[in-house]
Amino acid sequence: MERRLYRHTARRKLSLCLLLAGVGFSLSQASVSTDYQREIQGEADLAPYRLEIQGTSDLTESMVLASLGADFEGSGFEWPSGYATGPNNQVAIGAGGAGNRNNRLWYVGIQTALSTWIYGPNIPVAYDVDNWRVHTAMPLLIAPIAFGSHFYFSRNREFRDAHLTGTTYLSLASLYTAYALPYTFLPSGSGRHRVSAITALALYPLGVWGGYMLGDLYADQPGRVSTQWRFASGFAALGALSPLLYFEKPFSDKNGEITRRLMLGQSLVMGTAGHFLAGYYRPGEEIPGGVGTGILHHTLLGSLLGLQIAALSDAKTSRPWIGAALAGGTLGFAEGLWYFQDSYDTQERAVYNSLGMLGGALMGTGIIILVANDKMSDYAQKVTYFSLITGGTWAGYWLTNLLTQDLVERRANLSEEEAIRRVTLNLVPSLEAENRPDGISYRYRISGLTIGFR
Repeated sequence: MERRLYRHTARRKLSLCLLLAGVGFSLSQASVSTDYQREIQGEADLAPYRLEIQGTSDLTESMVLASLGADFEGSGFEWPSGYATGPNNQVAIGAGGAGNRNNRLWYVGIQTALSTWIYGPNIPVAYDVDNWRVHTAMPLLIAPIAFGSHFYFSRNREFRDAHLTGTTYLSLASLYTAYALPYTFLPSGSGRHRVSAITALALYPLGVWGGYMLGDLYADQPGRVSTQWRFASGFAALGALSPLLYFEKPFSDKNGEITRRLMLGQSLVMGTAGHFLAGYYRPGEEIPGGVGTGILHHTLLGSLLGLQIAALSDAKTSRPWIGAALAGGTLGFAEGLWYFQDSYDTQERAVYNSLGMLGGALMGTGIIILVANDKMSDYAQKVTYFSLITGGTWAGYWLTNLLTQDLVERRANLSEEEAIRRVTLNLVPSLEAENRPDGISYRYRISGLTIGFR
């Protein structure tokens, strides 16, 4: 019996050791080939021009390289990756190198702490080890291995701001996903904590690698990665909080479990949607004036549609109304980002659309006054009133939007395909001159519906 217990214990220890070795190896070995090629290529490119200066700092070497860069203008020479170049092919003194070093330090520090926190407690949980010594010693054993692994992974890699932001963002996202998925779909009492621990051990390295690839994709646009992080976090927070409005008592014995599952599941779905919707966001000062207002219009139309659904559902309390308005507004905002991704609407068009929405709502209110009937039930009155106001607002917006299709900024860089309107509707009469045998005369012309063909 003792021998069998000893074999079982030894087998567990061996498995733990192998897993520890695999953690360090998986986070570092994948970069050996790429790092070696970069190092060899960089040295080969610099070899004819590098001066062997003993005891000099990186800044001194950068100054020497900067003086050399001017001699190769127009020769086709390019500095290897990691050196930021300026005019006349000169390397920028202190640029790139110092930023890379600082970002690399931050990366190693953040990911070492995160790896220790993930692998230290979760390895014993994954192997169902119930021993306080193992739980206490494991983080102490993991910390130096995590430091060495992340240092080896980053030592020869370029680490710009986008790489640091991407690795931090997706490593945290992978950790949250590892815990949210099992607690969303698995029933209670099915070992969800062990499944979460095993999932975290597997997803975390993928998150680090995916974050670095994301940084590579937007190496020259670090703000895009930050925007994706903000959108994903904001949408995930909204998805997590909205189920609190679904029930009058969300954490009661009856609704508590379903509320928690909805919070986790919706946060995952909406966080993922926010990450991809960030690609339609247009930062910068070149955004036409009507785009932001147009997105706000679509958000408001989505909220009205949510209120309409709450009215049709005969909601009795305020929670479903608020939840429906938030959900509809979120969908309208997401749809607005997509709809206006290539829009050049002017502020004038946005103002007209606002007036069209207001006019439609006023018309709906006027019809309500005409059709109001005390004999109608409370449910019929509620549905009728919201239907007329929502329908009038939607009709007013889209009709005005069709009539103002020509109120867009003219851009010289628009392609021919973008410049041609496929379908236009103009019902506003326009005065135009007509050349007749007896002289110039004027007439009013209504363009109407125009369909373009190629």
